[in-house]
Amino acid sequence: MVQSQTSELFDSRILIVDDNPSEAAALRQGLVDFENVAVFNSGEDALTYCRTHTPHLIILDAKMPHIDGWTMCRRIREMGLLTRCPIIFLTSCNKEETEIACWESGGTDFLRKPVSPAALNMRVMSHLTTFWHIEISRRLLHTDPLTGLKNRYFYDKHIKEQLAYANRYEGDLALLVIDVDHFKRYNIAYGNEEGDTCLRKIAHILRKAINREPDCICRFGGEEFVIILPATNLIGAMHVGQKIVSAVSEAKLKHSHAPSGVLSVSVGAASFRSLENDACSLIEKAEKQLTLAKESGRNKVA
Repeated sequence: MVQSQTSELFDSRILIVDDNPSEAAALRQGLVDFENVAVFNSGEDALTYCRTHTPHLIILDAKMPHIDGWTMCRRIREMGLLTRCPIIFLTSCNKEETEIACWESGGTDFLRKPVSPAALNMRVMSHLTTFWHIEISRRLLHTDPLTGLKNRYFYDKHIKEQLAYANRYEGDLALLVIDVDHFKRYNIAYGNEEGDTCLRKIAHILRKAINREPDCICRFGGEEFVIILPATNLIGAMHVGQKIVSAVSEAKLKHSHAPSGVLSVSVGAASFRSLENDACSLIEKAEKQLTLAKESGRNKVA
């Protein structure tokens, strides 16, 4: 391997999918310098993995039973966080239409079996280098400068992708809207600079409370945050919301102008499938629930 490559590249999460266990093992051995490599011999198992993890590069066998590589690639591209993930197809077929099918399904590159470990490594390093250059630029565009969370611009794009995926595959998607209780009083009492520090502390608490990889925390504006929870129903969303309420209360951040003397948050929860008999959108429903939580005493989830 080229010694000048940064260690961050070798920490990238790579997914190998090949129905032949011995070939999959050989591919893994060829990427021995990479620590975070997951290997699956089933397309179904790999898709399940992708719903809870975010690979930075995927090596995918084109022809597999049950669900082939082309179908799997299209499914992956529909997952919001994986639309830009490099996908390298592998196949032993020499037909031109096989290669064309790989490109048409959303593949990034194409290699014929048997694959040279040196060639595979060079392709992987090249694609990861390009991926991270783009990803760093995207993170700057999509990051809230105060809290380091995703911003409203990212939310608007990501929620559409997640709703489309949940709708197509008849899954669920939950949304939490979180508001810091009596935050205007906090700013008046302690000043805007301390108010900014308060929001950074809340963001830190949210990061610690939300540890499932596909879940996405965004600063929505002012003292309001949203959390997108893929593959989560309303019961699950309420559980996460209560976890957040408890985490903020347990932090005991001083707020002398709040009834309890400490900072608290109110949370509104909604899920895509719970809207079937409701004309409002997911964010509108979550906002309504947030209002209900605040009107019924704050420091709770509704």
